[in-house]
Amino acid sequence: MPAEVFSIGLPIAIILLGVAIGVVLRALIHAYVKRHAADPTRVDVAAFRLARGFVLIWMVLAAVAIVAGIVPLSALVRDWLDRIILALAYGTITAFLIAATVRLMRRMGERLESFRPVEGMAKRVTQITLGVIGGLLILNALTIPITPLLTTLGVAGLATALALQDTLSNFFAGFYLLADRPIRAGDFIKTSTGFSTGGATVDDISLMRGVVGQRAGVKASGGIRSLADASAMLHAGASRIGASASVKILAELSGKAVPAAPAGY
Repeated sequence: MPAEVFSIGLPIAIILLGVAIGVVLRALIHAYVKRHAADPTRVDVAAFRLARGFVLIWMVLAAVAIVAGIVPLSALVRDWLDRIILALAYGTITAFLIAATVRLMRRMGERLESFRPVEGMAKRVTQITLGVIGGLLILNALTIPITPLLTTLGVAGLATALALQDTLSNFFAGFYLLADRPIRAGDFIKTSTGFSTGGATVDDISLMRGVVGQRAGVKASGGIRSLADASAMLHAGASRIGASASVKILAELSGKAVPAAPAGY
């Protein structure tokens, strides 16, 4: 009888001890954060503030892992219990890292003006990346095969990159412009600088205006042969038009006939 009581009471006592330790640690962290909350520059305060929501879960998982190692269980039950504990640990650690990274980026956005335009996108990319890594670790802990999934993701990623090559090129070019800020107020960017095969398009001008905002001017140049073309570029965001057909465009604008080109031209 005493042996049975001990075999039942010990696991319960260990789990309760884990809960108690988690509660105490959480209270200590809360006190530490409250004491240093006036200093927003301290990284340790931000880390402890986030860990406060996970420390109790981690202590309980640690206690259950200890219990699983001392309680007589069948090999199958012990194996699955270890897998579940490991998967839960991966899940909570992933959630902690995502929350910490997002908060770090928020602080960077508050302090660095150049980071603000890409803050939202950086957060989403980080959340997706860490979420995928954490999900793969959880699947691996549960012995669910991830090789076919990785192969599928790799093939899908390659196909997407090839299909959206031009779009991705524009996207990362825009990301670079937002992050590096090589454009200053009063500068101009323009199309048809010799690196492409065609002239300006409405989509190009819209993209360029979206990237630089109102900080710089956008010059549409190349392929603009009529008043309708120039009007479309201006509505897309161009602030200046460069066209060899400027005489024709001005004539259209004033309603006059277009003068004939001199002989020999």
